[in-house]
Amino acid sequence: MLYELLKTIALSGRPANYQPLDVVRKRYKVGLRHIDFNLHINNAVYLNFLEKARWDHGRQTGLSGPMVKGRINFIVAGIDIGYIRELRLGTHFDVLTRIAGWDEKYVYIDQRCVVGEKLHATVLIKAAYIQNGKVLKPQKLFDQMPQAPKSPALPQPFEEWRTLSQSKRHYNETQP
Repeated sequence: MLYELLKTIALSGRPANYQPLDVVRKRYKVGLRHIDFNLHINNAVYLNFLEKARWDHGRQTGLSGPMVKGRINFIVAGIDIGYIRELRLGTHFDVLTRIAGWDEKYVYIDQRCVVGEKLHATVLIKAAYIQNGKVLKPQKLFDQMPQAPKSPALPQPFEEWRTLSQSKRHYNETQP
């Protein structure tokens, strides 16, 4: 991912093609280096495509500019993936990335892997912006954008995921 970081730094001054809350589409093709014994992408390779698409989203929406300028890092704190259909060798597919909303600590991102209009994987991501070793409230980053968006209400799956995450944390803290 060092290449993606360097590309982001180099392109951080370019004007945005999208607004921060827009869906950004990134096209990929499944190649020989992406497949496993079953001739399809395995779960670990999905993560690489998803991360590249998130980097692209930052560049396309202009979020990477304030992040590079402010030395703000993006750290994934949680991810939930649902695999629906396989992506086989030679398949062209798109990763759709959008920011679903944010709270005081985390930004929530929705990603989908699609072939045409057919859904192959759904992804929910919880991430934090880190500046000087501390969590930066997402709104502070978005306030640096030309049209400073406010968080929309989080979609129900994200609210339920937040509740489940709190429940899992409580459960694990009470185990020996």
